[in-house]
Amino acid sequence: MGLMQAPSGVVIVDTGLRIAWANQAAGRLGEGIPPAAWPGRRLGEVLPQMDAASLEQSLWQVLATGNPAIDFQVSGHADGDAGRERFWSCTQFRIGGPDGQAAGAACVMREVTGRVLDQRRVALADEACTRIGTTLDVTRTAEELLEVAIPRLADAGGVDLLATVIDGDRHAPRAHDPEMRFQHAAVRWPADGPPFPGSLPYAWSESDPAKLIRQRLAAGSPVYLPAFGAMTEQQIKEITSDTGVDRMLAARRAGAHSLIFVPLTARGVIMGFVVLCRLAGSAPFTIEDLALARDFVSRAAVAVDNARLYTRERATALALQRGLLPRHIPPSRASTWPAATSPPTPRPRSAATGSTSPPCPRAAAR
Repeated sequence: MGLMQAPSGVVIVDTGLRIAWANQAAGRLGEGIPPAAWPGRRLGEVLPQMDAASLEQSLWQVLATGNPAIDFQVSGHADGDAGRERFWSCTQFRIGGPDGQAAGAACVMREVTGRVLDQRRVALADEACTRIGTTLDVTRTAEELLEVAIPRLADAGGVDLLATVIDGDRHAPRAHDPEMRFQHAAVRWPADGPPFPGSLPYAWSESDPAKLIRQRLAAGSPVYLPAFGAMTEQQIKEITSDTGVDRMLAARRAGAHSLIFVPLTARGVIMGFVVLCRLAGSAPFTIEDLALARDFVSRAAVAVDNARLYTRERATALALQRGLLPRHIPPSRASTWPAATSPPTPRPRSAATGSTSPPCPRAAAR
């Protein structure tokens, strides 16, 4: 099989990094420009959705040193789909001319999106298992969740838990309950970023059953807002309650432009939801990010649920102990403290026997 029919994209460039030749597979990575029209162009012109700058920087080094670059990874959004991030493994090597000098370089690109996403998922799952759930405190477990998620998944985030979860209510919360009261159990925001009002922990908010976020929570589905920064205020009001609107608008003023809401559920119990934000300077969330966030939150939810169950059982045990205590403590019949602790009065010794015991009645009668 020749390079023209190779399944991997192959591009050959000259010493000025101008494309000299490309096969058909490489043409499928471009923006509709056929490979026959690639010669004379730079990689950034025909592959605008890929990280062409990194590709060219590596090619310059290959031409200068003669050392090949093996499994050099680049990312991009091919086929004009900005919502799906893709990854390629590139192998680059120098091509020598008749005089032994460098005549150009070849770049072989093979897509490894699935492998990269699997590696990310496994790494995040491993860290979640070791760092989330070190205590049985619900609030601390929520904080640990954000410590792992940020900055690996997002730039900022928060965890809202139902009041019944934090208080250790023995009744499992249900999504269709008419009233769902949430507490902001944990918030994580960049230290160098501007704080926004409403982000402080331990504040309460209500959930409106008619709003999208509540409905998705009831269905156990996430809310995916990759273009949150471009939403109007009216669109935001349609998906959340008044308190949520204030928080979301404040977050957008602070630079949040992409959001994901993921329900926090485990063992069929709804405990709250996790909010993840991307701030200015970061790329919007992609479909792959959403899948990764759902997998991560589902694993972390087990640790939160363990803390919830402990809180519930502890509250039940304390209530039982209080119920077994007597309502009224009867007064003590013992002697008063001074009398009970004073030493006994010594008896006088008998002159005849020297004993302190009283005389025997029979002996006295004789």
